[in-house]
Amino acid sequence: MNLFARKLTEEHLRAQHFKKHTRVLVCMGNPPYDREQAEVGERPEHKRKGGWVRHGDPRDPTPADASTRTRAILQDFIEPASAAGAGVHVKNLYNDYVYFWRWALWKLFENPEASGPGIITFITAASYLRGPGFVGMRQKMREAFDELWIIDLEGDNLGARKTENVFAIQTPVAIAIGVRYKKPQPQSPAKVNYAKITGTRDENTAG
Repeated sequence: MNLFARKLTEEHLRAQHFKKHTRVLVCMGNPPYDREQAEVGERPEHKRKGGWVRHGDPRDPTPADASTRTRAILQDFIEPASAAGAGVHVKNLYNDYVYFWRWALWKLFENPEASGPGIITFITAASYLRGPGFVGMRQKMREAFDELWIIDLEGDNLGARKTENVFAIQTPVAIAIGVRYKKPQPQSPAKVNYAKITGTRDENTAG
C-alpha cells in the first residue's frame, strides 16, 4: 500500500479498537427523525429501518427463522406501551430518532462494558414527550438517568395551536440532556427538569 492508504488503514484499526474496548461516556447529536410509514409486513425486513435495535441481532448470519435472533432492544419501548393499552400508537416508535435513543441508552448504560456514569444529549422531534405510544421510552429514560433536562422548543406548524419553530421545519423539537452520576438505580426514577421556550423564531434565535 502507498503511505496514504496505509495511514487510513492504521486509523481505521485504531478506531475499531477504540469502539470495541473503550467505554463511551458521552453521546450527543441531532439524529434524523423520520417515521417509517410502511407497516411491518408491507416490505421485506432488509428494506425496513432500525437494524438490530428494531429487529434483533442474528446469532447466525443466515437465520432460518425469527427464533434464531436475540431479542430486539426496541421491545423495551414497545412492550410497556402495549401493556398500557397504547398498542395502536406503537407505530410512532418506528422512527429514526427513536432507534438512536434506544441505541444510545444501550451503548452507555446497558452493554457489558457500561455500568457507571454517562451523558446523552440529543435534539430530536418532541413527539416522545407526550405521545401515548412513547410511554415505554419515557419509562426507560427515567430508569437510565439520575437527572434529565428537557427543553421543549415547540414548533408545531400543523396542529390546531400553531407555534413557530426555531428551525426551518414543521416538526416540533426538543433538547434532552440526561445524566447518570453513578451506578444504575432503576428503582429511583430520574428527576425531570422541564422548560418550554415560547415566542417567535426571531426572539428565540436572537443573539
